[in-house]
Amino acid sequence: MTQQFEAKKLPIDDVMLIVPFLSSDERGDLVKDYSRDLFSRFGLAFEPHETAYIHSRKNVIRGLHVQTRGPQPRLIRCLSGAIWAVVTDLRCDSQTLGKCVGMELNECDRQGLFVPDGCAFGSLALEDCLISCQYGGPFIAEYAGGVRWDDPTLRIEWPLAEAPILSAKDRQLQSYQMYLEKMERELR
Repeated sequence: MTQQFEAKKLPIDDVMLIVPFLSSDERGDLVKDYSRDLFSRFGLAFEPHETAYIHSRKNVIRGLHVQTRGPQPRLIRCLSGAIWAVVTDLRCDSQTLGKCVGMELNECDRQGLFVPDGCAFGSLALEDCLISCQYGGPFIAEYAGGVRWDDPTLRIEWPLAEAPILSAKDRQLQSYQMYLEKMERELR
């Protein structure tokens, strides 16, 4: 079986679901989830700069995280287990500002999620999981930010069965409105 590379547009500008190249036979599988040439054909100017692997236990929410300065687009893929992946557009000049999209990513579908610079990403571990994050720019700690996962303005529907596990940092993230006000002040 062979599956061709594909990029599917999602309801937020520049956010794409990446269907990787897959070749399967009696020996197993080969998965190619990134190709500079193919990404370029899809209109995605992305080259990995750093890669991180994130292990989460079931019911952990991480995010919604964004880097406020210095480009850091991301390619996210769930290598084992399953996550509920959420992207929120925080780009002040975007037609889709404030829009959120959520979907399941898991080890079986092997799909990736391209998150452009200026969009926040968050995940809920639906089961113990391992996530691959390829970053298109370096992490700059002083510009790490985000918005609350449960901000009522964003109305994100998380498939929660019980109260989530959050880091102290994520519990202290600001509201969507506070984030926008801060970004507007910085742009002046």
